[in-house]
Amino acid sequence: MTPRRWFAARRTFWALVLWSFLLSGCFGAPVTQTPAANQTPSALSPATPVVQPTQPLESQVIPTRTSQVLRLWLPKQFDIHQDTPAALLLRARLDQFLAENLGVSLDVRVKAESGTGGMLESLAAASAAAPLAMPDLVVLPHSILEPAALKGYLRSFDGLTAILEEPDWYGYARQLSLLQESRFGLPFAGDALVMAYHPAAVAVPPRDWAETLSISATLVFPASDPAAVFTQVQYLAAGGQVQDDQGRPALDEQVLLQVLQFYQQASAAGRMPFWLAQYETDEQAWDAWQSMPADLNITWVSRVLQSPDQTLQAAPAPTISGQPYTVSTGWVWALSSPIRDPQRDVLIIRLVEFLCEPNFLGAWTQAAGYLPTRSRALAAWDAGQPADMVQIVVASAQQMPSANILAVIGPGLRQAVTSVLRQQATPEEAAKAAVDLFSSP
Repeated sequence: MTPRRWFAARRTFWALVLWSFLLSGCFGAPVTQTPAANQTPSALSPATPVVQPTQPLESQVIPTRTSQVLRLWLPKQFDIHQDTPAALLLRARLDQFLAENLGVSLDVRVKAESGTGGMLESLAAASAAAPLAMPDLVVLPHSILEPAALKGYLRSFDGLTAILEEPDWYGYARQLSLLQESRFGLPFAGDALVMAYHPAAVAVPPRDWAETLSISATLVFPASDPAAVFTQVQYLAAGGQVQDDQGRPALDEQVLLQVLQFYQQASAAGRMPFWLAQYETDEQAWDAWQSMPADLNITWVSRVLQSPDQTLQAAPAPTISGQPYTVSTGWVWALSSPIRDPQRDVLIIRLVEFLCEPNFLGAWTQAAGYLPTRSRALAAWDAGQPADMVQIVVASAQQMPSANILAVIGPGLRQAVTSVLRQQATPEEAAKAAVDLFSSP
């Protein structure tokens, strides 16, 4: 090789070396591969560099294919957004469920219990227009449970949970859950008719009719109540029945006569004045009683438990025998999701069982001022009053007759009570008229 060719070869060699260094990026900034806009990090290969986030990780929303949204409807009195101890407890319980079930979120809506835009109307509208927007769980009063189930807005819990097989549910609570031999509700809270009084004015509340006639206090109750709930208690406690052997509405004229004779005696003694006939609702009678602290008031136990008056107490309403007896109502969790997805059902049942756990129910019912539905829940209440009173009430509570039965016998009972208190009819005439009102062809 000549010297000229040797120098030419060396120039070519160093030119190639310099060009390879430029291509390798050793003289420039490093290049990071960025995924395309429509790619997700999970779609990238393991060897692909991933750009570090510019925001803290906890502020990012990370979607997941396994996320589930459970929809809950609550009546206004159970609104979790209120600033009350009961609302805070329920909200904390729901938060705990979310913490223990990652990937789940809750959509909680508050509805009026009845009337325009109420629970039944809202269920009907959602079922017709947007079935997938139906709630998974809804808290319903017992009065709405039956029509909602019969209209097909609810599914039963049969075969989905064995929680109602646990032995500590009170009898009245089991009755709340049952509809035509199927379980359409998990009992959440209860209420029952009692007698409120101020111990400073009435040291020993009357237990039977004779004691009621002997004291000086007026027994305030809504005598024009369309359902005649207090009269139902007296009639049923005296051995009366509201249905015959075929399940049809019925009244025992002789038992009703006994009740009306007691009312006549109480009216003559000033215990049941004629002006009680002006009250149609529990609220009206309660408001009137506020200015009569020396008297007795027949009301729902929730009014006593929720009253800010710490001196107020309650006892069973007096009965013919003096044995405690009362009628009850309550609220249940109902399954309204139209989606029959076994995996989703497992999650829904897990939530409703979580909300019916005894210790939580005990703390929540005491804070909210309702009857517990389980004995282990009552055991979680603070000892003493009112837990002692509640123990007597839940043991003697029976389910109120159905709305269909009340619609038939209620008007007759109401007319009988008001006519006797106003001295417009004798107990015999009033009892016969009440029975004839619905039994005549």
